[in-house]
Amino acid sequence: MGRFWAPLLLVKQDSLPAETSAFIDNLSANDECFVLGGTNSVNESVRLTILARLLAQ
Repeated sequence: MGRFWAPLLLVKQDSLPAETSAFIDNLSANDECFVLGGTNSVNESVRLTILARLLAQ
């Protein structure tokens, strides 16, 4: 756990691994998410997938 007392979740540049996706599905709607790295590290479709999964809760 880091400064924000939050887990560090790893993604691939162009996809969301199943393990990471499952973890996101178990987060609370009040949890925050920070995406680190620009679109060369995490492309926009992955960022939007994460956002959609968080908002669906």
